[in-house]
Amino acid sequence: MKSNFFIALLLGTFLLTVGCSKENDSFEEQGVQSKESETNVPLSNDDYDLLSDDDNDSLSNEASFMAKASTLDFNDIIAKAKADANAKGLKVKKVVYARGIQAYELQPSSEWAGKGPLADLYKASIDDVGDLHVDFSQTIGTHYQHLSTPAWEFPNGRVIAESASPIPGAGPRDIDWLNVVLQLPNEFGYKRILRIVTFKGKAPRRTNFRNFKRFGSGYETVYVFLK
Repeated sequence: MKSNFFIALLLGTFLLTVGCSKENDSFEEQGVQSKESETNVPLSNDDYDLLSDDDNDSLSNEASFMAKASTLDFNDIIAKAKADANAKGLKVKKVVYARGIQAYELQPSSEWAGKGPLADLYKASIDDVGDLHVDFSQTIGTHYQHLSTPAWEFPNGRVIAESASPIPGAGPRDIDWLNVVLQLPNEFGYKRILRIVTFKGKAPRRTNFRNFKRFGSGYETVYVFLK
């Protein structure tokens, strides 16, 4: 009886050890899978590395967009931008604040090629004295590259650029202000968009990055929709 009990005890111990070993192996496999899934997560949807101020060779203590905007008279800026864009007869129908990236890809010639925007859009307004007000409580749309041209999309429709030309106003570290002619017809009847008061967004000056050849350079701006 004792020998049978002893054999049963040894057999039980052996089975328990094997079971624990398999369980540990299972957790180790799960751990490896978890780590692999983490490493496979892309840096961003478009695999663009976001530039820091140092990478973009810009001033790290430069004022924010909103601080810059607080010193400006947007009514005067829009009037001048409309004149420069030969759009005097068009009226402002919508004002939108945008925050996102301008995407760039390094070419074999060691030059940066623009690959379009990717930005969130927020409702904005300009009061009688020319101050800008932005509602940051929720986004109202998206600005992105549609095929080879930029588009602005809202819940009830979108507009697509037909052509664009620079208008004066951009600073040395900022992307161009633009006069954008839109494809017609569109759901809203908009004819032009003015991109004004741009803040950063230019391609990096460096081209000797070791790990990444595509970058998203952060920018902010105001889009004024005209018809």
